[in-house]
Amino acid sequence: MNLGGWQYPIVKREWTDLLDEYRSAAENLPALAPLVSIIESVIQNQMQDQLAATTSMWDLVITTAPPGEPPLDVIVVRSSVSMNPPRSGEVRIEQFATSGLKEELTRSTAEVLPLFWRFILEKYGLKPT
Repeated sequence: MNLGGWQYPIVKREWTDLLDEYRSAAENLPALAPLVSIIESVIQNQMQDQLAATTSMWDLVITTAPPGEPPLDVIVVRSSVSMNPPRSGEVRIEQFATSGLKEELTRSTAEVLPLFWRFILEKYGLKPT
């Protein structure tokens, strides 16, 4: 039995709704600012129809759109306010593959956008416009 990938249904959230929610939360939780940058970048690059997102606590869970049934290949972006946090000033991006493989990289928050788009390109073959 292979329990790889994300085991929960993903109810796709609107990227603009996520942006409003995360911007508001980042006023009190500055550690969420890198996730705000990711959401803004997805919208600016017009990738909303190619990527689906939801949240798990304050983690951003992303897959291709439309999301299928679990298990799913997902990319999870975690900040220092996550339940499984990187250190303060860092962001962690993890990929959970249905093959059972898991890849994760932790970098400074300044590197969040290049790291995020690298994962999107490598795991889903999608490039920002």
